[in-house]
Amino acid sequence: MTRLLLLTALLFTVTGVARSQDGPDPESVARLVDALKRDPRGPFDAIRWFCPDGRVIAPDERCDTPGGVQHGRLRPDVRALADRYGIWIGQVLAGVPPVDFLDVERGFSRARQYQMDRFLQRSDDGWIWRRARFYRGAVQVEDEERAANDMLRALLDQDSVVRNHFLGVRDLVRDLPGGRVSGRLDRIRADAATMAADYPAFSDLRVKLHGQPDSTDRDRVRQFGGIHRTRMPASTLAVFDRLQEDLDAEYGRTPLRMVLDLLGGNPSTVERELITPVSRALQDEQTDVAIDRLADALFALRARIEAGASAERLRLLRTSVLMEALLFRVASDAQPPSLARKLARMEALARAAAGAGYVERWEFEGVAPSIRSPGRTQTAITVNELRHLMEGYRRVVEWGVGSIQAVYGETVERYSPFEPLAAAFTDDRLRSSILLHLGRYVAELSDRIAVETGGMARLLDVPGAGTARGVNAGFAVGELVVVPGSPADVAFDPDRIYVLASPPAELKPVAGILSVSEGNVVSHVQLLARNLGIPNAIVTPEHVRRLAPYSGTQVFLAVSPGGVVRLVDVGDMTDEERALVTERKRSDERIRVPTDRLALAHRTLTDLSELRAGDSGRICGPKAANLGQLGALFPGRVAPGFIVPFGEFRRHMDQAMPGSPGTYWDYLATTFRGADALRAGGRAAADVDAHVLGRLDT
Repeated sequence: MTRLLLLTALLFTVTGVARSQDGPDPESVARLVDALKRDPRGPFDAIRWFCPDGRVIAPDERCDTPGGVQHGRLRPDVRALADRYGIWIGQVLAGVPPVDFLDVERGFSRARQYQMDRFLQRSDDGWIWRRARFYRGAVQVEDEERAANDMLRALLDQDSVVRNHFLGVRDLVRDLPGGRVSGRLDRIRADAATMAADYPAFSDLRVKLHGQPDSTDRDRVRQFGGIHRTRMPASTLAVFDRLQEDLDAEYGRTPLRMVLDLLGGNPSTVERELITPVSRALQDEQTDVAIDRLADALFALRARIEAGASAERLRLLRTSVLMEALLFRVASDAQPPSLARKLARMEALARAAAGAGYVERWEFEGVAPSIRSPGRTQTAITVNELRHLMEGYRRVVEWGVGSIQAVYGETVERYSPFEPLAAAFTDDRLRSSILLHLGRYVAELSDRIAVETGGMARLLDVPGAGTARGVNAGFAVGELVVVPGSPADVAFDPDRIYVLASPPAELKPVAGILSVSEGNVVSHVQLLARNLGIPNAIVTPEHVRRLAPYSGTQVFLAVSPGGVVRLVDVGDMTDEERALVTERKRSDERIRVPTDRLALAHRTLTDLSELRAGDSGRICGPKAANLGQLGALFPGRVAPGFIVPFGEFRRHMDQAMPGSPGTYWDYLATTFRGADALRAGGRAAADVDAHVLGRLDT
């Protein structure tokens, strides 16, 4: 039975890998994307009616029953990309069943790709919609908003989805069409139609304003006026001026104005209770009070949204999005004049991060005692107290970054092979969130502590090095390799130091690691680093972006036992650092495993709940043992599982190996004796690796 379990697990693993690798050729998709950018119809081949009965008919015909929608039909090659590989580009919402678009069972894959599409449009002058923005009839904004509202209501009816995927659900509310607090866009579309009828040169802009209106239209229309104003008839000019005023009012509003508009638009009781104190504080120019009130509002809104009736969730989520936009703007303004007020502001931002979904409420409640502000009136604080506060805030930022990566990581990995700009998607989400300001304050606090203690961190010439946090002490010299996207295809080298934007599923021994996430002490990367003596540190997405130009540089990385990180060009090493490296080269470091502790008689598949830290190196490895210990300390917070103990593994390895004179264990022993012989003969490390990996392939 045990063999059957192991073989079944292996079969599922192998088939899973095969499916994940069954993707399109990235170069072919990149060529398609480039062609769509240049095509006047973008991802579409024609305008069609899509009828409720499934029929697709010409635009001059009519569906037999009401409810049909008219929009662009995707080109065959674009449809094939979705059907064969699940890559949805050029999506139109109208007519799509909510369950298909939301794709909850696959982690909202299709909906996340819609968000990626919108990001790429903003980042790359329309992306595949570059010329299709002016393809009349391809997208009908009224139909898109109606479909988006239907999808969101279907989503918000699911209590467990709202609770368990709050950040992702809230982001969809922010990104999908709709949510306006005035009818101004309706008037903009009407005036755009009048303009196009009276002045045909405006036709392309009319199509853009009808299909995909956004903040860039203010400048587009203004530039059009600079060229055509003197040629317009007086009546047309009056419509144009009104259109320009409405665009300025719609897209030039401050977050406060948007919140005040919402307050005056028949708000619910809960909205009035939350928004009114914020409005008063802003009007009285009490910045810190306003930040406190906004944090309170976001935290209260989340609790109300998760526990409240589904009918009110959409409006409250849109209020939450507006509240964060307002908080982002306010926190960007005046800097707090004292350390005490900065700490109070950081506490509010951490609370707001939980309200916005970047960290879970239970996570915030767990860390809250360690980040409690000493009060705005306190004049003195010790370095140790400051360090304790800073570590708590840094955890909040890291958890928030990890949440964003968890929501969008799969989408970024799906798009990055054919669209390099996709790698910046998660960073864009971070930089538009309140985590940006909290992270900035953490960096300032870290630098202040470093000055007080004399332990200044350094990441080459990149600013904000104080936010880097060492998790495994050590030092190394090697070539710096920055991996801003997925590390799936990286051939890791033992002599290189890697900067990773996302954690790898597997990792060979390397010289050093700086990673954005995987701060968990029992994660694969951290265990490998600690067990093999690899210096390891946690950095921010901003660090990865700023370190990218240094990729290929020979560097020295040191992480102190106290967590200070130092990354310098080898030319800037101190005499002490050079002496450390020279001494290591002279030594023959060996890792000795205490095999006398192995309990090979234990051969039962063992539940994680039965394991404790002391079982590490006895019946299982450190990761499983530590997970068992964590499960005992935090019931319900560790996923269930079981381990195959060392004893069962050894029993399998003692079986006769087909095509070999001995057992599997004998084959392994011969393999590593051969590696030792190659090393003794002076062979390069790469040759030794090739020998070992070749035999392990067998």
